[in-house]
Amino acid sequence: MGRVDLDDVPAFKTLYKDAQDHQFELVYLDLDETNPSFTPDFESAFVRYLLENSGVTVLNAFSDDEGVFLQELKERCGEKALEDEVTDGSDFVNFFPSLTSEITAAALRRELQIPTDRESNEIQRVHDRIEALRRSRPYSGGGIPFVEDRLSPEWKK
Repeated sequence: MGRVDLDDVPAFKTLYKDAQDHQFELVYLDLDETNPSFTPDFESAFVRYLLENSGVTVLNAFSDDEGVFLQELKERCGEKALEDEVTDGSDFVNFFPSLTSEITAAALRRELQIPTDRESNEIQRVHDRIEALRRSRPYSGGGIPFVEDRLSPEWKK
């Protein structure tokens, strides 16, 4: 209830130590800070507090502090890009495509098993997309994913 033992969050403890040692000037995080009170649902207020008190600028992707994400989104994907379409779901597909394919295949297992002749083409497209996600490696070759690849072409229409 308002107390934090940094040993319970070892990765944050390392980040915090590095921030105190001035290894960073900026930390970009993604936390729901809409009601920063010490309740079981909002026990993350310490993150911003400790980092900012160590001299680091903290920008939160969840609330898009200073509009940084929207600006970068428009620069990379065009003026029609809509930040509201970048959801937790699209982030999950973007950053974990292989796991997304496993979840999708598991969730649709029955529907994907026995397609009728009328549905076979549509079902094959679903199978193909699931397989493409399974093979996707967004971090290979030093890649750094930004937003789900299917959003950008939609915005360019």
